This record gives sequence, structure tokens and C-alpha cells, in this order.
Amino acid sequence: MDRTINRSTVFYLQVKRTQLKLLLLLLLIAKAFIVDAQSDFDTTYYESCKKNLSIGLLFAQRSYELRVTQKITADTNALSPINYIAEARNTSGFIIDYDKFSLQVGFRTGKTDVAKKGITDYKNIQLNVGGNKILFEGSYRQYEGFYDSRSSYYLSNFNDSTPYYHNNNLNALRIKVRALYFTNYEKFAYKSVYSCGYRQKKSAYTWVLAGSSYYESFSSSSGIIPDSIRNFYGGQQTLNEISNLGIAGGIGLSGTLVVFKRFFVNATAIPSIAMQFRNYKYIDIQNSKATYIALNADLRLSIGYNAEKFFLFICSGTDIHVYEGKGLSITPRFTTTMFTFGYRFGVNPEFTKKMQEHSIYKKL
Repeated sequence: MDRTINRSTVFYLQVKRTQLKLLLLLLLIAKAFIVDAQSDFDTTYYESCKKNLSIGLLFAQRSYELRVTQKITADTNALSPINYIAEARNTSGFIIDYDKFSLQVGFRTGKTDVAKKGITDYKNIQLNVGGNKILFEGSYRQYEGFYDSRSSYYLSNFNDSTPYYHNNNLNALRIKVRALYFTNYEKFAYKSVYSCGYRQKKSAYTWVLAGSSYYESFSSSSGIIPDSIRNFYGGQQTLNEISNLGIAGGIGLSGTLVVFKRFFVNATAIPSIAMQFRNYKYIDIQNSKATYIALNADLRLSIGYNAEKFFLFICSGTDIHVYEGKGLSITPRFTTTMFTFGYRFGVNPEFTKKMQEHSIYKKL
């Protein structure tokens, strides 16, 4: 009992220490970027809606997949790969955008096939702060309960009515902060196509410099690898947690095509290289730590209609991390396709005017 309490306390302290590191890194990035930045932009290319409060509804289909493959044991029949999926696809929620602040909150909606796919508990919160020169993105994602879509390869007598293998206590957590710097901020408004605070009126593109830090973990008290295929995974078969603190940087490109000043199409691609500090934990053997270099990618596409008051977006984004090491390849892939529509209300409360006129705020 004492040992269990001690482990819980240590884990709690580790999480809190990691959150503090992420916050400190975000502040350091902000200090590095916010130096003599100019907020001027070409109003013939885009316009600000900072005097408006934008409120919209969102409907999204989210997909969280955790793919696991092994390079330890020969597997000519491809029985050992795992494709965990979180059954939390349909979500709805709201978006609130005012000046340089944007908040999105989503909740799971719709019915799922519980008998076949199980239940996923899910939380997803995003907060963005900044403008079209410097943008800070923060996100919190947590999923608990996955099913393996490849269960038919190793479960006997599998048919359409057979439940997939459920790992009900498999928990996936990611806390991420990212800073984006747009080189052509005078003519290009990134927030006009993925948020509601600006309107792009002419076509433009920009290079994007990205820096991020994230904490990510995958854990299951019963083990991450299903019992039926553990023999393929050698010394990794009792793996029950991987936690990782990553620091990444990259250069990407984002471009928007505008038609009739209101219709638009945007494509964004930001590859990055990450240094990952990982901790592997097992049910029956000693834990191990390792440092790796990995590749990540953030791909986004948006199409929509953006008028002075009314806006409508359809956007899709994929965030991919790669974990190679110890004979395993683990790839979490988070994909969102979202439909958003809303209206801009003409308000500018007195208490926000001082904030908007502050020198540091103007540099964002």
C-alpha cells in the first residue's frame, strides 16, 4: 500500500515538473520572439476584426490512432502490428475569438458501437494567443480506452459481430505548446483561415518558423501489447508506459488562394525535427531511459467563406509524431476534420482598450 502511494506521489510530481518545464519554455520562446516586432500590415491584403467578438459553432470528426509495430521477431503473416483507435470520432462544441485570443472547446457527441469498439473517455482543449507575426498555440488532449482495428489477425473465429480487442485502460496524453513565426506577416494572415480574427482579401504565402515543446505519454496498467501477440515483442512485451518530453523545431510553408475577396483555400505543411527524452516502464523488469532524434509533421488544409460578419470554414489537420527505438515503431496520429460557422459581433469593451494599447501586446 505504501509503495503504491509512493509511486502515485512520484508520478504526480513528475507531471507537475513537466508542466512547469513546458510553461518556462513557452515564456522563453515568447521572450526571444517579442523583440521590436512591428504590428503593421498591408490592409489591401488582409484586415483585422479585433473590434469584433467572433462566436461560432463547430462540428468535428476526430481520429486518434496509435500504431505500434515491432522489428524484434520475424512476422511473415503480419500478425503483430497494432492499430489502436480511440472511439471518440464525432465531437461538437464552440469557438470564441476576440482580437489575439482564440479558444476552442469540443465534446464527444453521437452514438458509438460500444459492444464492438468499447468506450473512449476524451478531453480536448486548445488555446491560441497572438497575431499574424507570432502565434502561440497550446493544446491538451487525453484519451482513455482504445480498440485494435487489426484484432481479426490474431483473434480466433473473428467475424462482423466479434468485438475488437479492447484496451480499456490505455491512456494517451499530450500537452503541447508551440510558437509560430510568419515571415510575410505584412501580407499573409494565418489566423484568417484557421480562426476568426482576420479576413484575407488577396492571395499570399509565407515561410513559417516553428518551435515547440510537448509532453506525451502512453500507459496501460495491463500492458500496451495485447496478450495474444506478446511473443512477437521479446523484451518489450510487458511494456506498460512510455513517457516523453520533446523539444522540436522546423521550417514550413503556408499559402492562401483567395477568390472574390471572400472565398479561400489554404494549405500548410510544417515538418520538424525533435529531440525526445523518453522513459520506458515495464510490468516486470527495470525501467529504462533514452534520448532520441525524431521527425514530426503538421499538415493542414482549409477551405471556406469569410465575409465581414459571417464566416464558414471546413478545415482538416494531421499531427504526426514518430517514436523509433528498442525494436519498436510507435506512431500516434491525430487527425481532425472540422466544420465551423459563426458571426462577428461589433463590440469593444472599455476594459480591453488598455490591454490592446500596451506595447508588448501590440508586438504579438
